[in-house]
Amino acid sequence: MDINNMGIIKKILLLLICIVLCAIGARFLNSGETLSEYAQTHPEAAYSSTMEDIEK
Repeated sequence: MDINNMGIIKKILLLLICIVLCAIGARFLNSGETLSEYAQTHPEAAYSSTMEDIEK
């Protein structure tokens, strides 16, 4: 392979590693809870509205 192609491959691999690490970190930070699971456990926060929404 050409040296230039090796640089591109390294950059792509670095980007993929960063994406995977960020995805794993986000999963741990929110305890693996999805938005629908959050809405089920916290319905008052998920389905509440503000006074501005009611007045319109």
